[in-house]
Amino acid sequence: SFGTVNLGRQYTAAFSLAQNVIDPFDGYTVADLRGASLTSTGAALRVANSVRYDGTFGGLKVAADIGEAVGAERPYSVAAQYAQGPFMVVASYEDASDAADTNNLLTVGGAYTFGPAKVSLGFGRGDVTATTTVKQALVGVTVQVGASGQVLAGYAQNKLSNVSTTTSKKASLGYRHNLSKRTQLYTD
Repeated sequence: SFGTVNLGRQYTAAFSLAQNVIDPFDGYTVADLRGASLTSTGAALRVANSVRYDGTFGGLKVAADIGEAVGAERPYSVAAQYAQGPFMVVASYEDASDAADTNNLLTVGGAYTFGPAKVSLGFGRGDVTATTTVKQALVGVTVQVGASGQVLAGYAQNKLSNVSTTTSKKASLGYRHNLSKRTQLYTD
């Protein structure tokens, strides 16, 4: 009932409870949206030699991790996910700092399922260096088609601001068709 503690190279709490669950494509294939926004800048997907705690208390999941020192800093992240019926909300903070930069990222988001559709939305904001900030956004939808098909769509944006502003954008569209519990055809 206390939860679990894991050691080793593993996904960060911010990634597994917040950033990854918002992307309708789950970060896979060319349609990956979280990689174009929520985890593209300021985030660490995995941390080496880390200690991670995970706990589940009713509809609330919490996690925290701290990793091996990189330079003068130890990367860490904390995250929470609350799901009740068709509604889910997530929040995370991570500091992936090393001696050369100030990588930190706050991510918030959520999803709502109504009928055959699930809509998800996520935002991220953080510091990449002492003079560069990042703003991120992701919106996605998954629609169940029949008993074994899904149409997925989404849009992601990553905006770096310093002396000049750089914005990257990505739109994705895909279809999944389940042939069995373990076999799926897809196109993106």
